[in-house]
Amino acid sequence: MYSRHEVPEEIAGQIRSYMRMQWPGVNNSTMIWPRLVEAEPAVHFVLMDSELLVAHASARIRLVKHNGAAYRVAGLSAVFAYPDYRGRGCGEQIARVATEHIRSSGADCAMLFCGDRVKSMYLRLGWRQVESARIAYGEPATIKTDNHVLMLVFSERGAQAQHVVESDVVHVGMSTW
Repeated sequence: MYSRHEVPEEIAGQIRSYMRMQWPGVNNSTMIWPRLVEAEPAVHFVLMDSELLVAHASARIRLVKHNGAAYRVAGLSAVFAYPDYRGRGCGEQIARVATEHIRSSGADCAMLFCGDRVKSMYLRLGWRQVESARIAYGEPATIKTDNHVLMLVFSERGAQAQHVVESDVVHVGMSTW
């Protein structure tokens, strides 16, 4: 487990390389790994096989404001296992560790976006799909519609946040998680 600015260069390069192939355009930086100390720090989880990155996930907590209310929302993102390690439970293992970190983070709720192929894995880990969710990010606001939105609720405030997500467009910031 590393904060962004603590990820070793040899691991950071492998994370960034995978992300550039899997999600082109998500991060348009020309740097391999900006060593920023972030206001909303991401925590990176890695599973290694000697010097090779096997699987990765990142989690961060962000204050999301909506109609005068503020919610501490954790986000899980960039969850992947390199293709030659798939089918061995590595992706689920890293998602489980990151999910447990989120559960103990003090957030009101958590969100993630995923495709059909991995949705069942997150459901096994206790995440629940929010069918009517419309999450917006960026300026001008873009509604993310290409994935399933899944949530975990940890508090009464988190239940309120889920209700808001189910009934209204919620802007989560300049980027997703």
